[in-house]
Amino acid sequence: MSHEKKEQEKEATDVPTWATIKSYFTVDEQQCMLGVTNGSLDLLDCASVMQWAAKIYPEVQSGAMPKGDTRWTDEMVANFYTWWKNGNCN
Repeated sequence: MSHEKKEQEKEATDVPTWATIKSYFTVDEQQCMLGVTNGSLDLLDCASVMQWAAKIYPEVQSGAMPKGDTRWTDEMVANFYTWWKNGNCN
């Protein structure tokens, strides 16, 4: 197996699953965002989070989100970015 193929397989296995990303959001945060977005963003729905990821990412990266809760770790922010750019809802 070529080095490039091994790297591609490694990258594919390094992509966090939706279950991991979903675990970063609480029900309270979900309810807050449903209210703020008039029901458009459901943080516990993969397709919704993927659709809003370009807006969510800078918020979690800067620490502006989640409001009132503990800021995401650098690893969580990196995982979200990797999932957004490479993941799917399976």
